[in-house]
Amino acid sequence: ECVYGVPVRCCLPLAGRRSPRLRTVWSATLRSLAPPRSELPAMSGAPIEIFDPHFHIWDIREGEGYADPKTLFAPAGTDHPGMYDVLDLERDWGSLPSEFVHTGGIFLEAISCCFKEKSAKELAPLCLKEAEWVAAELGKSPTKAGNYYLSPTACLEDPEVAEGLQKLAANPRVKGIRQALNVNPDWPRNGENGLGELLDNEQWKAGYAMLADVNFSFDMQLNPHQFKKGAAIIAAHPNIPVIINHLGTPQKTDLEGEGTVFWEGMQALADAGDHVSIKISMLCYTDPKWNESDLVKDAVLRVIKIFGPGRCFFASNYPVDILPDQGAWTPDKLYPAFLKLVQDAGFDDGTIRVMFCANVKKAYRLQ
Repeated sequence: ECVYGVPVRCCLPLAGRRSPRLRTVWSATLRSLAPPRSELPAMSGAPIEIFDPHFHIWDIREGEGYADPKTLFAPAGTDHPGMYDVLDLERDWGSLPSEFVHTGGIFLEAISCCFKEKSAKELAPLCLKEAEWVAAELGKSPTKAGNYYLSPTACLEDPEVAEGLQKLAANPRVKGIRQALNVNPDWPRNGENGLGELLDNEQWKAGYAMLADVNFSFDMQLNPHQFKKGAAIIAAHPNIPVIINHLGTPQKTDLEGEGTVFWEGMQALADAGDHVSIKISMLCYTDPKWNESDLVKDAVLRVIKIFGPGRCFFASNYPVDILPDQGAWTPDKLYPAFLKLVQDAGFDDGTIRVMFCANVKKAYRLQ
């Protein structure tokens, strides 16, 4: 089984209902499989604010949901099989240590990874349905409803995408879109699955240019060998802010040896303009025990150096990264590990804090 291209082996056997017993079993499973919690480094002053720039909620319920149960997964231990809503999300944040405070964030779409058999025209209504459902769900948060924003999706290769973008823009909480672009390895709708290489598609490029018309940013998720193509498009549109997802989704082999394709491409992305920033997230895709890997940790620090800390920020990728086979990176493990990484590298308190919050708000133009 896969979660939009990420192998999932452990989630489905536990997926479904949340009884007290199942909740206990699920929590115990995560604790047993998670990496040991790092000793939390001391920080001065108030807790570190986390404004999470990459999380998902979704509904794959048969007959009611909008998303693809063949691609996405049903997180374990919810009250509603097949749905992961804002209350489930906030409950999962419950293990966050008191040295941090989670205040809100940006929802990221998953529909661009769903229904590989559907055309852009067929998928367009589901793109809007996802945005509508998510906006309503986030509004149900008892304490953070005003601090959640959206980056849903649209099929930019669709000649009629302008209408969909206008509909998304009618909601002021929609700040941009994402459309997964990964090929070789192909994510569910791309490459040999049907869409090919969208970065070579002239109609897609025309749709990308339309993002400026609605003042949208673009969450660009692509593979290392695609970086230079992406950088050329980014540089051609300096009025469209771009957020590179998941450190550029490297596999371990992309970083080994000289890593020429990865590092030359990463430099090209950073040089494409100050309107480009990058999320440090989904490190478990590269190595589920990334905190024990000098290869991954050194890569993160080198990316921060290339972009500058003012254009980098940390993200959770929940609920995906909580999965046991992804390393069970619950908040009590993930955020101390992020913090230890940058503190060990010698970053000062102020620089560290902006990489958890202020840089996100700047990139998504919330300030």
